[in-house]
Amino acid sequence: MSFYTIQTGFSRGEIAPQFVDRQDFSGWNYALKEARNVWITASAIEIRAGSRFIETVGAADKNYQIAKLQFTSTDIFYAVFSEFQIEIYEFSGNVSVQTIATNITDEEILQLKTVFFSLALVITIDERMPQTLTYDATQLVGNQFSIQDYTFTVPPSYDFDPSAYSDSTFLLNNRKVGQNGTLSVTAGSFVFDDSFVGGQLTAVGSDQINFAGTARITSFVSQTEVDVYISSTIGDDQASNPITLQGADIVLTSQAFSTERGYPKLVGGFQNRVLFCSTPALPTAAFASVTGIPQSFDTGTGIDTDAIVFTINEDDVSEVIHVVNNQTIQFVTNNGLYVFNTAYVGGLTPSNVNLVGTNKFAYSTVMQPIVYDSMTIGLLEGGKTLIGTQYEGSDQYTSNQINTMATHLLNFPTDAATFDGQIESLSTMAFFVNSDGTLCQYQSLKSEDINGFSLSTTGENGEDKYRNVMNIDDKLYYLIERNGNVLLEVMDFDQRLDCVSIKKSAGDEGFTNIAGLDHLEGRTLMALVSGITENNGTIEINEEDGFLTVTDLLVVNGEVTLPYPVKIAKVGIFFAPRVTPLEPLIPMNPVTGSMFYQRKKRYEVKVSFYQSIGIEIENSEGVIWKQPTLDFEEAAFFPPKLTTDVAQFPLGGGWSNQLPSFTITQSLPYSFTIKGTTQFINIEDEV
Repeated sequence: MSFYTIQTGFSRGEIAPQFVDRQDFSGWNYALKEARNVWITASAIEIRAGSRFIETVGAADKNYQIAKLQFTSTDIFYAVFSEFQIEIYEFSGNVSVQTIATNITDEEILQLKTVFFSLALVITIDERMPQTLTYDATQLVGNQFSIQDYTFTVPPSYDFDPSAYSDSTFLLNNRKVGQNGTLSVTAGSFVFDDSFVGGQLTAVGSDQINFAGTARITSFVSQTEVDVYISSTIGDDQASNPITLQGADIVLTSQAFSTERGYPKLVGGFQNRVLFCSTPALPTAAFASVTGIPQSFDTGTGIDTDAIVFTINEDDVSEVIHVVNNQTIQFVTNNGLYVFNTAYVGGLTPSNVNLVGTNKFAYSTVMQPIVYDSMTIGLLEGGKTLIGTQYEGSDQYTSNQINTMATHLLNFPTDAATFDGQIESLSTMAFFVNSDGTLCQYQSLKSEDINGFSLSTTGENGEDKYRNVMNIDDKLYYLIERNGNVLLEVMDFDQRLDCVSIKKSAGDEGFTNIAGLDHLEGRTLMALVSGITENNGTIEINEEDGFLTVTDLLVVNGEVTLPYPVKIAKVGIFFAPRVTPLEPLIPMNPVTGSMFYQRKKRYEVKVSFYQSIGIEIENSEGVIWKQPTLDFEEAAFFPPKLTTDVAQFPLGGGWSNQLPSFTITQSLPYSFTIKGTTQFINIEDEV
């Protein structure tokens, strides 16, 4: 029995080895055995973008983080955090503009959480007072940024132990709004300490009090007395001024953040409120600021704009480990994801706080969840499973594993970012930095049924390591470990090499030396070059004509030397795309059923490619087909041209129950777009 099997797309990406025999999988004919250094597009699979080198940020044995800073539509920066310093870069030119000294240790870099809120970057670190990174455009460049402890005009407070004062009696000597007074213990065992400064007295009602009121504690006087400021009148303001309060009729809060009780690990922002949560003393509590006033956590009388305090009161939840802003504020805990189910229909207020659980998954503490196409994607403990939680309307959520078919591409990721493609054919993408230094990519586009994973490596043989990734205004920035250092690089769709440095001639003269490559000392690089003049100007190749590749460029003393003068050179590290199709989809025999494991033979393969150069087909024996291109000497300095064609070649071999694989790849840094494959198969007749 002979037949053709045709694969016209690769929308499901690479699937795990345990699924390569699962031809009952609905996406089989759109999946791959291997998809490396490629991206899935609406109609094909193509080589990923390369990267441009920006700067060396430090040694590879240290930790780093990147954060975005956007103060206006034009004042956009990003910060690279490292041990004891922050390097600020201007976004438009990727130029360092200021170095800020900090007391943040290398270990604390891993704990660092940030949110940009109210023209400041708010920073939290375990066991530290929150900090803010601010910008003053009126200062000279080099002195525009500063870091300082977070300023609370009214600090967050919490009623830690109501039983401590419930049997005591208090005297408030003044209860009229806008006035100062004192609160004294007149009976009972309760004692004040300085942790109550910044806390609040709230009268909740009794026979003597006609309605509730509040007073902010302003200073500590003694164990039996504190000074207060009356925020709202307590009781009937026609009554006599002093008032006696029973402990059972009040709420008395003390500072939530302190050296003794700890500081928040997490920070977020939502509906013009800054939000802190997860202190050692209150690991499931959160504090949302007064609307529009991030320094004030005054809960007041509970009007809509007042600060909010709430906790997740579930027996199996011991800690909030991540905060995510995705249409509503979301709390990722050690045992499930919780959301406000009222935030979709109106603003969050003290009166409508209603936390609901969406799932009971045990999330990892390492990778911060990301928002991807309105879905929250988080990593589970074990480091191999991604869970996507989606709002479905009417306060309903669904949570599903999104990498069931590609768990092998996820390896305990430590960082993640989303990216909306800058070219029309690309779908929305999510990037996951694996602990082994590879970069797992997820792509989906419902209109084109794209839902697949692939994997990227960097370095000649994948020896370099991705460390961090961050999307800043639709540009993807990487921190990558190379040559014992960590380098700052940015994705560039115009590059087909990684860690690219570009040199252009300032005049009509060409150049042969490219310096400034100390960060790649001892490495063998490639260069794409143009602007070549030979034979006294009789042959000239300009940039618009294309680029030639120069290989085997060894970096010595921070330089490489080209074999001939050029006017433009892009020098960097080569990476090879690799696409390995699955075994062909075998039709069912109407009598005997599946013929997948019957002996078969492949006679011919066709690979359709689009606007590509240097396509190669290889199997276990080596390269078996290569797209015709001229090398430098044969081309007489004329660059190779993009070609759309079909590679057609025999792929022999004897009868086998499982056909040997073949891989589509490339050994030069040019365009690479594969549109589909066709295989001619013969199945041995049954005896």
